[in-house]
Amino acid sequence: MLKIIIKKEMVSKILIIKNQQILVLERSDNLVRPSSPWTLDLPGGHIEPGETPKESAIRETLEETQLSVGLLKFLGKEKSKGKTIYFYTSE
Repeated sequence: MLKIIIKKEMVSKILIIKNQQILVLERSDNLVRPSSPWTLDLPGGHIEPGETPKESAIRETLEETQLSVGLLKFLGKEKSKGKTIYFYTSE
């Protein structure tokens, strides 16, 4: 049997700032591995088919934090190791 693996190459992240504080999440141990070794991260995640980077950032932030974000400002994007990361800010 042939197993097809779809690599998710696009990710959205949100920098949430409130009262001069930034929300940073601690990643669970099962998500820390050699290909993604960081233990702290911004809310966000993989962009699903048919989703815009902004829609993904809003959905992933709600899933990870139960916070609803609406007005986002695009900060920029970065390409690294075959992955594109879109960054937004929300206040």
